[in-house]
Amino acid sequence: MLAMVSLPFFLQNMLGRDEVATGLLLTPWPLATMVLAPIAGSLIEHIHAGLLGGIGLVLFAARLFLLALLPVQPHDANTPP
Repeated sequence: MLAMVSLPFFLQNMLGRDEVATGLLLTPWPLATMVLAPIAGSLIEHIHAGLLGGIGLVLFAARLFLLALLPVQPHDANTPP
């Protein structure tokens, strides 16, 4: 949860995004939670909870690592570097 708290500050202070862009960049997180929560609920009946939690933590750590590999001045997909 520390990443969710610190990510808006990173996007605004380090990457220079405004409030609207920051909000739009953070929107997929709750949407993915909304979609995947029922799936996780059904999986928990068949797969051990510790294994599911471990897989989730590894995926989350991998994505945070990829975020750390961003260049100093990343550009949007629709604008040239």
